Amino acid sequence: MYAGEDCATVDPVPIDPPKRPAPSYTFCSEIQPGSKRTSCLKFSPDGRYLALWNAATGKHVGSLRGHDNYAFCCAFYHITTIFSGGFDALLRVWDVATQSSIRTISAHTEPLSSVATVRHGNLMATASYDGLVRLWDTTSLKLANTLKPVDDDKWPVSFVRFSPNGKFVLAGYHNSKIRLWDVNNGKALRIYEGHQQSKYCTPTHFAITGGKYIISGSEDGDVVAWDMQDTSILQRWRAHESCLIASDCHPRTNLLVTAALDDDYSIKRWTSPQ
Repeated sequence: MYAGEDCATVDPVPIDPPKRPAPSYTFCSEIQPGSKRTSCLKFSPDGRYLALWNAATGKHVGSLRGHDNYAFCCAFYHITTIFSGGFDALLRVWDVATQSSIRTISAHTEPLSSVATVRHGNLMATASYDGLVRLWDTTSLKLANTLKPVDDDKWPVSFVRFSPNGKFVLAGYHNSKIRLWDVNNGKALRIYEGHQQSKYCTPTHFAITGGKYIISGSEDGDVVAWDMQDTSILQRWRAHESCLIASDCHPRTNLLVTAALDDDYSIKRWTSPQ
């Protein structure tokens, strides 16, 4: 597994914002993690680590072991704690310094597909094959709210991500739709479409260091970038030859990392001037 944070502060509410330059991500370099495929990529909040690798050198610095089934997702909480979820439907809390599990929570009735935290705040979100996005208080680890679209009751949630200011949540569903949720009132504000997402848990992100975009992987190996406000597609490129199952945006620079079901197990790095 590999871990991190969102990219910058933004309030995606204006209805008719001015057009921004489209991103133009190009290949930068790659990391070879070993003989197993990567299921989750997350940068640490300070951008130094791609859990648990050194983001600058690509050197492996640690591993977390303890899930009873596939470990599928993870997220940093500050730099001291990592939350992870997996096919055992459990949410685990890890101490980064000791790389040990310190608490376990029964979070969903089916496998956890994603976990996310707020950079400055006390909220965490989990997503599951049970079709629910749940919000948790990171201090008490008690359930705070549940987000559930009325028309998508049967669709598993593949990915969840907070906006950097913690006011919004992105959630990807297995009907190839990405919803932007308002955390305060629990309403869906926007829907992004155009990628393929029906079988695997393709990741979705706020990319805000160079512009204000929504970025998602696709089951055809593409990466798609949308305008956050008008939901139009700004860039689409072939990143891998198979389904893209892991990615993350660097918190401070226009850097994107991706991994897929490719036979070479590579983690690729992409940069954009915008």
